[in-house]
Amino acid sequence: MKNRVRLRSALGKALVLGALLTVTVSGTAYANTVAVTVKTPGATSGPTTIDSEISTHADCASGLVSGGGVTTTDFMKTGSGGPHLNGSFPSDSAGNPVRNGVAGPSYWTAVAHAGGSPAPNSYTDGWALCLNAHRKGEGEDEG
Repeated sequence: MKNRVRLRSALGKALVLGALLTVTVSGTAYANTVAVTVKTPGATSGPTTIDSEISTHADCASGLVSGGGVTTTDFMKTGSGGPHLNGSFPSDSAGNPVRNGVAGPSYWTAVAHAGGSPAPNSYTDGWALCLNAHRKGEGEDEG
């Protein structure tokens, strides 16, 4: 339930950002529509063994990443020590954090760590909020 609330909250923030971009940028970029899409690679098994780490990333190839997050599932099953969420961040295609000032990141990476006990039934879910804008240039038909 908490994960859905977080996802809804993040999606709501992205929609507000998209609306602000439409209003703010429309005069210079002629943005007519902005859509937000949630992308995820799906649940990734792990981290499973003591002191192991796993990272997964979502790809916004058709647009800009505006945010994202990480959660774990099934970590309370018998035999799981409960993974630690190390964080999530905009990244390049290899999962490296983007540097300050980089324009247009299109990936979001999520990282989790098993800690000092095994977590054989754990899964890490990373997701990204992708902005997709259709821009019409000056002089194009608005129709």
